Amino acid sequence: MARFVFYSQATARLYRLHSNPWKPGEDRILTILPILNRCVIFETSERSWHGFSQIRLPERKQQVTRKSIALYFYSKERPQEEILAEHGTFYVHRPLPEHLQPGYQLTETDLQELKNLLSKRDQWIEFLYRREIEFSSELGTKNQEIQKQKEILRRINRSE
Repeated sequence: MARFVFYSQATARLYRLHSNPWKPGEDRILTILPILNRCVIFETSERSWHGFSQIRLPERKQQVTRKSIALYFYSKERPQEEILAEHGTFYVHRPLPEHLQPGYQLTETDLQELKNLLSKRDQWIEFLYRREIEFSSELGTKNQEIQKQKEILRRINRSE
């Protein structure tokens, strides 16, 4: 279970709970304004995607900062169908802005945002590539160790 308490007034930032961020057309989004002293409590699981919209403060509010506390509570037991193998945090990158539709003329700000989104995507792909190489290397090493242990067992069995 997660509990978020907002300790600053709302800015242009909304907190969102998602049903399926992998498929934006099917994603149902519950939007929550981060109002001063508002407390949001929701169950966390492998499918409780949550996050906030991009921060776009007006020039006169550039000094405004986010003040919140996030608390996570863990249970000892969980239904078996809700348990996955141990893993790190999964991040879902922001989709294209909704205003980018056929016929829309890009502004310089839009172009910069697209470049930032593509850069983040490319960095994520590079991270996943490096992690895959690392995992494959570890699996290769483990496989070699298993083969050595099997050979030792064969020798022991032959000597008996």
